[in-house]
Amino acid sequence: MDVVVLARGGGSAEDLAAFNEEVLARAVFESPVPIVSAVGHEVDVSLCDLTADVRAATPSVAAELLSPVLSELALQLVLKRRRLKNAMQRFLALARAGLDKRARALEDPRRTWAACRLQLSALSDTLQHTLEKRLEAERETLRALSHRLSKHPPQLTLATQGGLLRSHKARLQAAWRKKMAAASTQLAGMRPTLHSHSPRLLLLKHKQKWGALGEGLRLHIQGALKNRRIHLNLLAQQLDALGPLAVLNRGYALLKDEATGRWLLSAEGVALGQRLEVYMSKGQRFRVRVEALSASPPLGPPSPSHEEKP
Repeated sequence: MDVVVLARGGGSAEDLAAFNEEVLARAVFESPVPIVSAVGHEVDVSLCDLTADVRAATPSVAAELLSPVLSELALQLVLKRRRLKNAMQRFLALARAGLDKRARALEDPRRTWAACRLQLSALSDTLQHTLEKRLEAERETLRALSHRLSKHPPQLTLATQGGLLRSHKARLQAAWRKKMAAASTQLAGMRPTLHSHSPRLLLLKHKQKWGALGEGLRLHIQGALKNRRIHLNLLAQQLDALGPLAVLNRGYALLKDEATGRWLLSAEGVALGQRLEVYMSKGQRFRVRVEALSASPPLGPPSPSHEEKP
């Protein structure tokens, strides 16, 4: 067979689903015989349409594609041959025009070769003339150097320079000996001064100085501490003399209201029958009750006999 037509009339999507199977699409693609796919209406597109060699909109269009009119094919062939011939003629005309343009722009090689030969000949003459001038200048320079060398031979120059070198060497050695002798004399004179400024002596002096300063500082600190202790003892004695215990030791007593716990600073507010706590020196304490109230002159310090009473 020459061709296979895979066709089906219009239908629903379910009717055309078989033409969307992968197995069928691969078989259509791998078929050695040309296949024309005409499945469904013109708007329907299936996988077989995409993998076939030719897709027809409908089965009738597929039949028209497989049975064309011979006269129409001949006419199409004539038209295509005419179009191809016209295109080739236009292409050849454009190619000839481009070739003529390039040919007009291209110079004659013989004229170019002649100009190059003339330029090469001129350059060769110029180079020859330049080389001759350069060689002549070098010869003149060589002759001048030879003349100077003949007037001042190297042997004479070396002998003169050798004598000068020996003279300078002797002068340098004498100056060096003189300078070394002066330096030795100066060093001998500087030895006593260096000995007096020896680091060991300086360290010994500084050590003695710092020892004396340390001893003085220690004595000063000890004196200051002693004065501070004396001053502290005086302040402690003054504090003891002004404290409440010193007052009690002189025979006085402290009174406190037993009910309220307040210390009595004066007789104001004391009532008959009020119970008081009396604090004496050496931690002695006892309770009293107010039996009578009377005004009396201020008492002075108690006598020693009063202090000895229990």
